[in-house]
Amino acid sequence: MNQFYIYFPMLIFIFIIWFKDLSLSFAAPFKIKTLSIITLSILITRYIALFILCLAENIKLLYFFKPFYFASFIAVPVLILCTIYIIFKNNKINFLYVFLLEFIALILYIITLYYFNIVIKVDSSIGFIMLFNNESAYYLYLIEISIILLLILYLGNIKNFDKAAWISAAAIVLIIEILLIIMKIRILPEYLAGELITLIVFGKALNMVKKQ
Repeated sequence: MNQFYIYFPMLIFIFIIWFKDLSLSFAAPFKIKTLSIITLSILITRYIALFILCLAENIKLLYFFKPFYFASFIAVPVLILCTIYIIFKNNKINFLYVFLLEFIALILYIITLYYFNIVIKVDSSIGFIMLFNNESAYYLYLIEISIILLLILYLGNIKNFDKAAWISAAAIVLIIEILLIIMKIRILPEYLAGELITLIVFGKALNMVKKQ
């Protein structure tokens, strides 16, 4: 089967889930609403970039999309941390730490964009794709998500097992996808399953806030 028929519907579905999460964010408490809207706004630039690269014909202009193409490196960890804050709120996690970690993630992202070059490749199914030419960029992302997974497992005691399970699933899928990229195994031209699950889980967390 042409990978386009898997990839493109998944991208459209991500747009739908993103809009749903954004609408739920406006009903959340001020701190969560602010962080959610900022982070989702950063993340949507990636999906717009992916969509444009599917249709683009001129490679020269595509380097402009580098900061947006890899926006998941900063936005996805923050969404998971925000989800952790919501579902484990009884553990009295200071929301200031989430903002601090977002700032650290932003600095790491800027450093990554500055020090690591990208290559643009043509995929016969979906058009252009971007890759860092140094695997160290992906290792940084892998370490970041792995630390977050350890945090989830630490907080996910027996009482919170069900909550920890679905957010752990998002982190595990992301880790698997990063490892596949590092090992140069391409099941799909661009991996989106981990981000899709993250957005779904984040929406579930925002629904919990709305019901409260």
